[in-house]
Amino acid sequence: MLDFSKSRLPKRFKHYIDRINKTFKIDLDIIVTREERRVLVEFAKCRTQEDIELLLSGMFNGNQVSSGIRYLRMAISGLNDLWETGDLDQAEGWMRENVYTLLFDRLFLLNKHFKTMRGECYSAVIKELHDMDPKRVDFILRSVNDKSDYTSTEEKASNKSTTIDIQKGRVLQRGMLDTWQKRLLHSSTLASELEAITCQWRGREMLVFGTKLIDDGKFLAYKKASLLIPSDIHHCATASRALMVLLSIMHNTTLNFMRMSIMLNAISELSVKKLEIEDGSCLTDTRLHTSLYLIHYIPSPIFPENN
Repeated sequence: MLDFSKSRLPKRFKHYIDRINKTFKIDLDIIVTREERRVLVEFAKCRTQEDIELLLSGMFNGNQVSSGIRYLRMAISGLNDLWETGDLDQAEGWMRENVYTLLFDRLFLLNKHFKTMRGECYSAVIKELHDMDPKRVDFILRSVNDKSDYTSTEEKASNKSTTIDIQKGRVLQRGMLDTWQKRLLHSSTLASELEAITCQWRGREMLVFGTKLIDDGKFLAYKKASLLIPSDIHHCATASRALMVLLSIMHNTTLNFMRMSIMLNAISELSVKKLEIEDGSCLTDTRLHTSLYLIHYIPSPIFPENN
């Protein structure tokens, strides 16, 4: 495994690193709807509690709003309340109950494709891979369709080391990719179209890590993004950026799920039509690779063109 999150390569390799970054899309794709972008821009301009309350008053008018806007008005209102407490640097339990659940868990609350799991739960991908020890995780996002995990999160207070948790995240990322490749898709070519993402909270900071399968048995690991929840109301631009990154994590995770669904449907449909079968169970990589272009061009219903 090549781990870009730890490896520090000499500057003379910068050109190659940039090419790898572009080829494998290491950085987090910022994905928000026009409606979400408008709210984020207005939130970034806020300077006082009155500004935030004025923004929120407009967001709560009307019932026909998207899930993203419902999340934003809840998150902005929650942050406004938290800033009134005067201290967001609290113990892990307080942060989990008041910050992490508010800002991360509720990202997926209205997403019918997933269910959220908390309370030191076990990862499903580790259960599938019997040669790995069970891993307890603070938060898991699990597909209601294929029952595999699509992201997970570990949480630590700001004064605690996250080294072990980050290593655990690497194991879970490998487990996700192995599960998708060996149990669901039976193809390294198809699995290379997917990305395993885990997140690490440390106090008010979050780090986002990813791993991709670049060839059979070869993996590329990297840090995708980071965000910081500001401690007071005077840094709404920083808070707006954090919410933008969180929404992008949700949208990217949903796209990952949609790619998986399209591939599984293609396998099933082609198998029913009795096309070329490999080992009596799945199509060859070559046959399936020709249909992968569909994944990149089918419009996504989660990104409406709102004016």
